[in-house]
Amino acid sequence: MAGDVEFLDLARQARRRPPAPAPARAAAAGAYVRRAEDALILLSGLDELGERAAVCRIAEAWLALAEAQLDKPGG
Repeated sequence: MAGDVEFLDLARQARRRPPAPAPARAAAAGAYVRRAEDALILLSGLDELGERAAVCRIAEAWLALAEAQLDKPGG
């Protein structure tokens, strides 16, 4: 899925950057949550359990990235 590649790229970039100010981290976390919501919308169109599980894992990864943004120390 395209979201997988994008998620990995964003995760790599996030590790390399210094912590952003709290409002920027909150905005980034919000964007990641919206991506997770977008992924979950796909569930209604999927019939196979494996596909549904993959979408859930992708959404979970986006939410983990959002949580990591909020857990970062910084201004």
